[in-house]
Amino acid sequence: SWAAKRMEEGLRVVLNLSNEEIKWMDLYTIVYNICAFNKQLIPRLYQNLEQFLADYTKNVTLQKLRGSDKFKDFANDKSLLKRYATLWEQFNFSATSINEIFKYMTQQEKNRASKECAKHYEVLSLMFQVWREQVCQGISNELINDIMKEIIEQRETGTLTTHGSEHARKAIQSFIDLSSGVGELEYYKEQFEEPFLAHITSYYAEFSAQQLESNSIADYSVVVKNSLDFESNFVKTFLLDNSEFELMAVCKGELIEKHLDKFFEPFNKILRKTVVEEKAYADVS
Repeated sequence: SWAAKRMEEGLRVVLNLSNEEIKWMDLYTIVYNICAFNKQLIPRLYQNLEQFLADYTKNVTLQKLRGSDKFKDFANDKSLLKRYATLWEQFNFSATSINEIFKYMTQQEKNRASKECAKHYEVLSLMFQVWREQVCQGISNELINDIMKEIIEQRETGTLTTHGSEHARKAIQSFIDLSSGVGELEYYKEQFEEPFLAHITSYYAEFSAQQLESNSIADYSVVVKNSLDFESNFVKTFLLDNSEFELMAVCKGELIEKHLDKFFEPFNKILRKTVVEEKAYADVS
């Protein structure tokens, strides 16, 4: 129909963030007319929106993310993380605008749902769901690896800046935003925090072994302090506060607890030497 075609054209412009003029009133009017005068068509309106978003993310967003030659601006950028951060920022901004376009539908649905004790349509939640299913599912492992690489670069310089890890910060924030409507940050924990902690465990297991091999215990203690300070600042700058406990527990486990025997070894040597000397003195006496 004319309304469906006009709606898709308008939504495509909103999602592309192009310079093309957006006829906002046309879009608002289409939604209002359906919700006010053809309420039986509301489910179809929602389903059409869901299908359009799924098709758009599959045929446009994912192609850009993969660096398809069809989208020159993105094809020239070799970094998946950078492409993801840019596309997520655009999509998140557009999601707010599209949520406003369908706000009247959401209000009508809330009224109906409260009377019928039924679930109502939430456009913002729908858009995040589509992004999770259409975009994140296929690239999550690759994306996490790229996030880790950018963080490692900062970790190895010992200097943490939001500018140096701008794309990682935006990608991590996307996991937080995408947890909306999925329980108590369940998506963030499963898709980012768990693989991140696994990476931290592996990184500091290797790092601590290398540092102990090339440093005295005294110097290694300084390395440990600097590493813990970095990770503590990293949580405050990039992650949720409730990630700090688990992150610091992993770091302390790999950097300190697994190597306690090496920390105590110098003291044991002194203790053994003292016992031998005292025994020798006793024998002489």
